[in-house]
Amino acid sequence: MSLAPGRQSVAAYNHGAMLLHWLIALLIIAELSLGYLMKHYTILPEMLASAFYQSRFTFYQSHKTFGIMILLLTLMRLAWRFLYKPPVEPPIGKAEKAATQIVTFLFYALMILVPLLGWAVSSTTARKLPILLFGNPHFVWPLLPPQLTLFSHLQAEWLHLVLAYSLAFLLFLHIGGALKHQFYSHIPIMARMLPGHNLQAQKASKTVFLLLFLAVFCLAAIVIYCASIAKRQAETAQTAALPAQEGQALPGAAPITAPAANNHIRQ
Repeated sequence: MSLAPGRQSVAAYNHGAMLLHWLIALLIIAELSLGYLMKHYTILPEMLASAFYQSRFTFYQSHKTFGIMILLLTLMRLAWRFLYKPPVEPPIGKAEKAATQIVTFLFYALMILVPLLGWAVSSTTARKLPILLFGNPHFVWPLLPPQLTLFSHLQAEWLHLVLAYSLAFLLFLHIGGALKHQFYSHIPIMARMLPGHNLQAQKASKTVFLLLFLAVFCLAAIVIYCASIAKRQAETAQTAALPAQEGQALPGAAPITAPAANNHIRQ
């Protein structure tokens, strides 16, 4: 028999865990929605579908950006979880507790695997389009080297799609479980992840959160910087090689000067 509302007490997460939880949740919802529209944009009204198709490069780059952000924030969330153990579980049955732990584990696994497979998809395309974070040509996320992709393009694409749908299914389970506990079992489960409630919350250092945040995104900045240098070096080498290649292609003819190349990708 369920207790009356407010009769069961729970402990809240700290504010760092709350912030990471909602950032990742919003990004996952945006990412899944955008990924579905990328494959099924024809379901939109004709005018919107046409606009989506014409701007598809921008939407694809946004999808890739969200994926990289989810990967980085998930790694940060895992580190935060090791630094601060989750609060005591609410008073639920053993079966529900086991189900919750399984869903949590699968969530973390998929939040890492799905972006990694998306990274592999981008790295194994024939055209090798760059990953431009926020669509900015100066923020280039590197493609995976061939020895690290492990899968062919079709295999990576299929796995990425299947696991993305699995992540969506887990999201519905997670939301359904939270609503069940909140409104049927009368356990204020949602308050554990919302600030401003009179719950006993964990104490967490703001300094630790900021340092961890900076460490993760400094690592990302270093990766982007190295990729940008490699991209510029490759463009310089390609531009330098063009006049010689064109001169060799027409024996006896005057060398042809290669026009200045603008390597911005259009799709």
